[in-house]
Amino acid sequence: MTKRNNRNHQSATSPVLADRDIHVWECDLTATDDRRDTCVDLLSGDERDRAGRFRFDDDRMRWVASRAALRCVLSRYLDKTPGQIDFYYGANGKPELKRNSGGLHFSLSHAADRALIAVTRSAPVGIDLEKLRELPDRDAIAAAQFSEGEQCQLRQTPAADRSRAFFSCWTRKEAVIKATGEGLAMPLKSFEVTVDPDQPPAVRSIEECYGAISDWTLLNIETAPEYIGALAVRAPASREVSLKQRQFVAEPTACCEPVSGRIPCQPTR
Repeated sequence: MTKRNNRNHQSATSPVLADRDIHVWECDLTATDDRRDTCVDLLSGDERDRAGRFRFDDDRMRWVASRAALRCVLSRYLDKTPGQIDFYYGANGKPELKRNSGGLHFSLSHAADRALIAVTRSAPVGIDLEKLRELPDRDAIAAAQFSEGEQCQLRQTPAADRSRAFFSCWTRKEAVIKATGEGLAMPLKSFEVTVDPDQPPAVRSIEECYGAISDWTLLNIETAPEYIGALAVRAPASREVSLKQRQFVAEPTACCEPVSGRIPCQPTR
């Protein structure tokens, strides 16, 4: 069972994250355009090096803004400044927090001008976000990456709804592989999820090493128009999970302040 407490205003204090809570922060990356230098200053040396490898400035700054937002959000739970947060990277490149993080799990995804950040103590979590758009090679991608069952579901979807169904399936699958920590080392065809965006999402089959399908909870994430999001957590659907969505608002200088001072991330809805 999943309780939803969407877009509720809360006071500007360090957020209370109970064991079964999942907090999802929504970020408008264009809101940081006038604070580019501040965003860059929050990053570690390796993050700045990675940012420097982007070919296009817009892509680079969206990535920088999403990482700065991630640091600001996590700082509220860890009682650290954003710049004090240390990450390490697993064998497949998934970023995780170093020691003394209080069992905190997180996941970040960004698409175009928006980002989603999931934070929980429940279990490893994965989140994915895509902007809805027409893809000329959509069917070829589905044939290469979707299971036979998912392709069948997609073909049975009315043509007018097929693009949304494709991205519904894609975000759910991406959320699962992020939650496992495998990333693209886990073939997308090796498991199956439901496709219909208007039906409750679920894992329909998965390799035994990742647990039973009943061990997984998939959730749709309500976000901005023209975007679609999904979240996966290895927590049984029978276990009550409380999902709370918040809007990230970065103040001009607040991200450089400690949590005990000014708060950079205001939950406004």
